[in-house]
Amino acid sequence: MQSILETTAEAISQEAEIGSNDDLTLLDKQQWMNLSEERKRELMLKKVKQVLDSTNVAYIATAGSWQPSVNSVFYIYDVDEKNKSFVLYGFTLLAGEKGYQMWVNSNVTVQVNARDAGQKVKNGKIEKIESLQIKGKVEFLKEKSEIQKIRQRFNEATEGLFESLFDLPIARWWKITPTQVKYTNWFSAATFYFLEYRENQSRYFGNMLNSLKKTLLYWFLLVRVPFFTATVIPILLGTAVAAYHLSVIGESIDWKLFTLTIVAGIFIHAGVNVINDYFDHISRGDDINQYATPVNGGSRVIQAGLVSSHKVATIGVSFLLIGAALGLYINSQVNGLGLPLLIALGMFLGFFYTAPPFKLAHRGFGEVAVALGFSLYMYAAYYIQTRMFSVEMLIASLPLALLIMLVLFINEFGDYDADAKVGKRTWVVRLGKEKSFQTYQVLLVLTYLLVWSVALFNLWALIAYLSLPLAIKALKHAREHYQDPFQLLPANFGTIFTHLTCGLLLTLAYIIQIFIPVSPFQLIGLV
Repeated sequence: MQSILETTAEAISQEAEIGSNDDLTLLDKQQWMNLSEERKRELMLKKVKQVLDSTNVAYIATAGSWQPSVNSVFYIYDVDEKNKSFVLYGFTLLAGEKGYQMWVNSNVTVQVNARDAGQKVKNGKIEKIESLQIKGKVEFLKEKSEIQKIRQRFNEATEGLFESLFDLPIARWWKITPTQVKYTNWFSAATFYFLEYRENQSRYFGNMLNSLKKTLLYWFLLVRVPFFTATVIPILLGTAVAAYHLSVIGESIDWKLFTLTIVAGIFIHAGVNVINDYFDHISRGDDINQYATPVNGGSRVIQAGLVSSHKVATIGVSFLLIGAALGLYINSQVNGLGLPLLIALGMFLGFFYTAPPFKLAHRGFGEVAVALGFSLYMYAAYYIQTRMFSVEMLIASLPLALLIMLVLFINEFGDYDADAKVGKRTWVVRLGKEKSFQTYQVLLVLTYLLVWSVALFNLWALIAYLSLPLAIKALKHAREHYQDPFQLLPANFGTIFTHLTCGLLLTLAYIIQIFIPVSPFQLIGLV
């Protein structure tokens, strides 16, 4: 009986000793496993703080769909004493490899190696090396007040090292919430101590949604969805002009063919985007680009390790073939040679924009190829509905042709250094940035003068001048920042939105013209 009591008392004493120990490294694996969850979290948090306090540099591992990436990052952290947990904060440039992969896949691993206090040497022998391996989920911060607070703390911790990057349009602040933590002391009795934060782990439906999100983002980046407006807007305008001309003879547009035109156009545009990414990678232009942003430097899917270059080429060609097949089907409903010729010319301009042997962009024809190539969408949309071409259709396409050229032109400012190094002789490389800005300014003025030529057929076209404030704002910003690719971004986006808005307004003008037809010639006749 006494022996049993003594054994029980000894076990209780040992348990109490384990429970009161404030250093988890003094526990063997079995002792660690026998602790309560709350006690484990308490001891782990203490150790986490010690390691995190010893340095402000970590290594973050991210992955997309193909090639993982590891980068060193600076961080700060906060502790949640109530839940005995913590979060890491930092920032990245969204267009970089790490930023892209974090955006596509929120699951990351962070390695923190303790510095100074983390390593101890006694009599020439290493006795202690500490490290943390933190698995967690990334969340990009959105609240301005939270960003401001974290930014100030981060700036103090890094002694202003990155302050000049904080205001860049592509700077993003992130938070990593841990799902698992592994503490390792390579010279302790236990190899490592492992703890899960189950409340931060995704459940089944959460994982399913994250997987869907990852897939959608992957395709969003690969085909550069925001630039599809460059295709959709000309098709809308071409169809609107056709609708007006058909209304004069008492006919209406074919909505089925209109829908197929949109779909075919998007497939062809996506194929061109993807295949150009491949050839810009082959030429090394996108790979060496140090000023990549969401509007220049390609989609970055290859550079970010989201997809292999060979897969990109396969996807690009597949999209082009699907688009061409849809175009030929549409032609079977239309009949005639007009549409096949437009498709063939468009495919040629799109594919050989960067592909050898023509490499139109490398030879200084890229800007003209883009202006003509996207105008072909408008010509095709008009032809599909009317089975003919017209002078008014051609004139109405000119403002949009110049604007889409200007979108490419101003985006080339950010590619200047990389393009020059690989022999891609764009207009910006040939003219230099100062003369290129002057050319951009002249072409923007010419765009709005051409709106008057459209108004000769349809006076409602003058409502396109409602987009002029956007153009002026973009021009003013470009004048101040054309030398800095990152600070130029508002002008890049301003030019894109000018194209979008002007195109929609011209489309609206022709829709109004169907119901309230007005032209200068009619007004002259009335007088």
